[in-house]
This record gives sequence, C-alpha cells and structure tokens, in this order.
Amino acid sequence: MVEELLKASLGALFTWQTILLLVGVCLLVFLFAGLFPSYLFSRVPVAVAFRSYTESRRLWKKGLLFVQFVAVGFLVTLLAIIGLQYQRMVTDDPGYSYDRVIYASLSGVESSAVRMVMDELEKLPEVEAVAASDGLPVWGGAGNMIYRDGSDEIALHIRDLRYMDANYIPLMGIKVIEGKAFDRSYSDSARIVMISRATAEKLVLVQGWKDGVIGKKLRISEHSDPNDPNGFEVIGVYDEVRAGAIDSYLMPPTVWFYSSKPGHVVSMKLHGNVTVENMKLIENTIQKLLPDKDISVNSYEASIINMYSASRLFRNSVMLGGLVTFLITLVGLIGYIADETTRRRKEIAIRKVNGATVANIMEIISKDILYMAVPAVLLGVMSSYWMGENWLQQFSEKIPLSVFIFAGSALAIWLVVLVMVVARTWSIANEDPVKSLKSE
Repeated sequence: MVEELLKASLGALFTWQTILLLVGVCLLVFLFAGLFPSYLFSRVPVAVAFRSYTESRRLWKKGLLFVQFVAVGFLVTLLAIIGLQYQRMVTDDPGYSYDRVIYASLSGVESSAVRMVMDELEKLPEVEAVAASDGLPVWGGAGNMIYRDGSDEIALHIRDLRYMDANYIPLMGIKVIEGKAFDRSYSDSARIVMISRATAEKLVLVQGWKDGVIGKKLRISEHSDPNDPNGFEVIGVYDEVRAGAIDSYLMPPTVWFYSSKPGHVVSMKLHGNVTVENMKLIENTIQKLLPDKDISVNSYEASIINMYSASRLFRNSVMLGGLVTFLITLVGLIGYIADETTRRRKEIAIRKVNGATVANIMEIISKDILYMAVPAVLLGVMSSYWMGENWLQQFSEKIPLSVFIFAGSALAIWLVVLVMVVARTWSIANEDPVKSLKSE
C-alpha cells in the first residue's frame, strides 16, 4: 500500500539521506520525550517528592485528547464516505456484463491475422465466446456529433464507441430494447448504426421525429460528410451503456457502428472464473500465433477497478491516516486512564469502603472520559460532512450522505472508547481497598 501511494519501491525509500533524516527525527523525539522531562523532574524540590500530595494537572491532557477525538471522528467518518462511494463505483452496473470477460489488444495486426487468432481461441475449452471491436466501453470512446436533418448544424454530441462485430453485443450481454442487433447478414459496406436509449430519446426531441428512430439515417462526424444525404441507418436501440468511468458528467449518449472485419481488440468470455492460469494459457496461445508481437491479456473487471485508482489511493491515504491517528488516540487514552486511576486510587478505595460497587466506580471513570469524547467525536463527524460533500461533487452518481453513516461512525468510536475505559479500570475497580489505604 505504501509503494502504491508513493509510486516508489520500499527499498528505494531507504537511502542514506532518508536514513539520516530518520535518525535526526529519533534524536528529536529522544530530546523532547527523554531529556526535556528529565530536566523538569530534576528541578522538582526534594521535599515535594516525599509528600504524598499529587497535583492533577489534567487540563492539558484532556485538551490533547479532545483534539485527538475530533481527528478520529473526522477521519473515520470520511473513510466511511470514501469507502462507500468507491464500492458504489466499482460495483456499478455499466449496462453490460463483464463477468468472466478478458481481452487482448492486437494493435498493428492485420484483420486476417486477428480472424485467425479468434478462430483458434474459439477452439479452446476454457473459452465460451469471442468477439472483436475497435475499443471497449471502459476506455470511454471518442467525442463526435450528429448533424440535424438537411443542414450542417449539430443536433447532438455523442460518445462514439467505434466498431464492433456481430458477436460483441451477445458476449457483453447488452440489452437491445428496440429494433435488432448487428448480425452476420450485414456486409462490411453496410452503413448501419446502433444507438443508446438516451441518444434515441434526445434525437426524437431535437429532430422532431414522431415515429421513432428505427430506419432513420444519421450523419455523424468522422463517419460521414455533413452534406452527405446517405447517412448511417439506425437498426437498433440498446439500453444505456456507461462509456468510461463515473465522473462529474451524467452518462453520455452513445453510438456503435458495425464492421464484419474484426477490430484490433479481441474480447473473450470464459466458461469459468478468470484466473491467472487461464489468462496465461490464452496469452501463450496468442503469442504462438503472433510470435513477433508482445501481447498481454487483461481482465475486464481489473480495468473497471483501475479506472478508480485515484479514489482508491485517496481512500487508502485516509485509512492510513485514520489508523495512525486512532492508535495515537488510544495510547493517549490509555495513559490518561492510567494516570487518573493511579491519582484517584485512594478515593476509589474510600468509596468502596463506603459501599460503592464496581459498577459505580466504572461509571465515575467512564463519565469523565465520555463527557470529553462525545462532543469531540460529534465535532469531528460534523466536520467530515463538509469534506465528504465537497469530495463527492466530482461524481455525477454518488451515495446519499445518510444520517446512518455519521451516527454509525460516532457510535463505533464511542463503543471502542468505552471498551478501552472498562478494560483499563476493571482491575482498579476490583482491587482490595486495603491495599490502596495501607500506605496511609
């Protein structure tokens, strides 16, 4: 995780310069945690050391703990928001099924050679189906335009997913909701196109078509001239397909073109789960057929996850920061409870002699901590709402900031604090009061 965050190997971090810096930090810690306290202790009068009176001086300790509780509440809640949004993105339904799908890019390979590779892959028992395209939805496609009827005015901006063969739609499980899908009856010269539901709905409004989009001719930039009367015929409408990642824009309208010649991206659906072994088998099969090419086989699911690597890195950074802050807070809490129980040992003993139960003693110590932890964690949780809301603005589709996220985070922190308090005070609360009072 550290290597991923810093984009460097762990070994490369420990050069003589960084080691020298770490030694310097350790010396500073020794100075402030060892020598400075020793100097303060050495100035304490000897008479004070023999007196049994001990000053409380809890204000600065409680102030530090308050700040730490605020930080923990902020980071834990922010981590929950980021984690839920990240899970929302990587498990999003993109409008197609990429389960058990892998792909290989055969850039620079002739169409005939790509067809040969596809024929051989179809013979493998591990492979269920093979299809070819010029790209993948996960790559986002290219920006293009659809022109208005009879003019060079732009009717609609679309995301062009390029060309696919007749096998691609069934392999990816894309749902056709109107018309029909591409099939092998079409030649490569056929000027046909399929469009998404959003593309169809917007074209009906813009073009004023009353009888739908099936059979209509579209003039699309890069594929036809604005003045060309012979556009691409719409043969089918498919349900929405996400092009690229979830970002600040809504799911764009898309189009797909047909080509009987295989594109340079070969997609395969496997019979079983995607494993390193069957990916290596397919990679070796392609490599034998194309020995002069360096071919790699990739998991479609991994490509989906990699789209959100920035969000994953941010989540991991917050998780590491939250973990370190939480550990520091627990160390401070343990020290504070130890000091308090030591300072109030005789008070606790007197209370027990006068009839206080173990539960009463635990309640006294717990209240003192919770009076500080409850408002501090609430302040941190409320601060995380502002930060989380701003971070989520970069996504067009985001999780709702439910009150359960904030309440759950706060309750989890309070529960850990309460368990820690109970664990540290249990032995003192059950101690024989005679042991605490006999020094008097």
